Amino acid sequence: MRNGAEVLPRQLAALARQSFSGDWEIVVANNGSTDGTVAVIAEAQRSIANLRVVDASDRPGINHARNVGLYHCLGDRILLCDADDQADPDWLEAMSRAFDSGAELLAGAIKADGPFAAKGTRTTQPTCIFYGFAFLGFPAGANCGFTRRIFHEIGPFDERYVGGGDETDWFWRAQLKGHQLRSVPGAIMLYSTRESLSDLRRQSLAYGRSHVRLFQRFRSSGMPRSYGIRSLIRVGLLLTKSIANSSARAGAIEQISLLQGRLQQSLRSRTWYL
Repeated sequence: MRNGAEVLPRQLAALARQSFSGDWEIVVANNGSTDGTVAVIAEAQRSIANLRVVDASDRPGINHARNVGLYHCLGDRILLCDADDQADPDWLEAMSRAFDSGAELLAGAIKADGPFAAKGTRTTQPTCIFYGFAFLGFPAGANCGFTRRIFHEIGPFDERYVGGGDETDWFWRAQLKGHQLRSVPGAIMLYSTRESLSDLRRQSLAYGRSHVRLFQRFRSSGMPRSYGIRSLIRVGLLLTKSIANSSARAGAIEQISLLQGRLQQSLRSRTWYL
């Protein structure tokens, strides 16, 4: 987590209200925050006894923060969530029951929240496992889990991924090793979407670039090449609707930016993936 002072209190309060009655800990990996994040955590530690913070400031990047946090965790069951989201009160209990049933690779439910939550390419209904590459499914990094045994087997999150593909790469590697990804629909995370169209565009550009990197790594494992004509048709439909529908307009911006990011990275890497 980096510079989450404004949003972190809501997530910490949500985690403090969990219905789970067993032993557990909250580990915050501080990825070089320069705002008031450290003070927010210190204040929260006064009322949340199981809250710890670890220093991940030596290198920027979400996967570096994850790896540092994971190496400092004490438990054998690990869950990931983000600072700007909000866990449902029964989130931890639902994930724990899934672990108890024998699952070792978990995908919690994402419920989008924000001005673009209902835009053309997303659903307001909670989703656990996402598809979109005609390949393996993957969870959102904002709500997923795994056992320490699998983490040791698969290895750390790849810190070369920036702005997207970060959790997808790891969970695909785990599934290719034969591990099954289990949906946990009762473990709901309220996911904060971007607040402005410019933020949405930047996020989608980065996602598009990451898709090419994923293809470079997993095409030998069966990930098929993407053809931009389908995305262009989707964009056209959304643009038609966007004349009177702001949600569809946001969806069109997202799709155009994804295509632009894929094109940029395709040219840079000389790997065609649109």
